[in-house]
Amino acid sequence: MIKHNTSNNRIAVVFLAATFAVAIYATVMDLFPALRISFFASGYRRGFNLVNFVFPVFSAGLYLWSRYVSLHPLSNPQPGGPADTEENKRLMSRYADKLLPNITGMMLLMTVGEVLPIPYLVTVVLLWGFYLVVFTLQVFSKITYKKR
Repeated sequence: MIKHNTSNNRIAVVFLAATFAVAIYATVMDLFPALRISFFASGYRRGFNLVNFVFPVFSAGLYLWSRYVSLHPLSNPQPGGPADTEENKRLMSRYADKLLPNITGMMLLMTVGEVLPIPYLVTVVLLWGFYLVVFTLQVFSKITYKKR
């Protein structure tokens, strides 16, 4: 197993906090014109937009799941699933630990892209997602599975 206070976890927490900060900022900027407060607000938006919090809540859920897998790898055995060996536990723990900043960083980018018009954002997210798929396939190809 790896250390539980890694830099990946710290980076993921910063990304998660920034994702919620962007969503709160966007919501407050949408709410000011509805309250007729013109402090840093543009006049074309109005109302409370809960959609701003979809990516941060999803990011928080994925962060908690990845953190749990990082701390307790292979704690949920399944028939025909990965064998309960030290090598598999190490691989799953490292995989989940490396996944933490990637997932929260991608969700931060998508949240910022929801608030601000960023050109080529879809391309960046798709390439990042492709990297995560390749990384996941590499890790799961190294894991040994139970005999049926």
